[in-house]
Amino acid sequence: MNAGLSLTNAHLVAQAMQLDPGRHHILHPAATQAGHIEWLYWVIFWTLFAVFALMIAAFTGAGSKTRVVASQPLPVIEKDEEADRRAGWAVGSAIGITVITLFVILVLSVLTGKRVEGLTSKNPVTIQITGHQWWWEVTYPNPQADQTVTTANEIHVPVGTPVVVLTN
Repeated sequence: MNAGLSLTNAHLVAQAMQLDPGRHHILHPAATQAGHIEWLYWVIFWTLFAVFALMIAAFTGAGSKTRVVASQPLPVIEKDEEADRRAGWAVGSAIGITVITLFVILVLSVLTGKRVEGLTSKNPVTIQITGHQWWWEVTYPNPQADQTVTTANEIHVPVGTPVVVLTN
């Protein structure tokens, strides 16, 4: 009997793997607000990826330049005004680029937040969520008291309908 049950489960898993994910996919937002947030996510992702790649290249370049052999005496550090000036400009430029990049990301985040917040719609579904110590109380308020629904740890959202979430 267990072999038949596991064969049925394997068949269901194989069918599920062949199904098209359809409209519900994390990289394809359906709502306008989610599209704005996804755009900001990708801007920040590619900016941070470029910074990561540049830092790895800089560390690799610095690591390949200097080698210390244990049998040789340590090199004498000489004062080089020109090299110190170049290093100062390099560090200052890096700090300036970092500040400008962070400021651009801040401005884009604020603008995206305003675009997401500013969207309004008619007849949204209201969900009131109250957090307790170990569970969530979810209430779907309705002007008619007999149609107010309260659940625990479950949220049901209709497809294609705007939702307003009120938290306590």
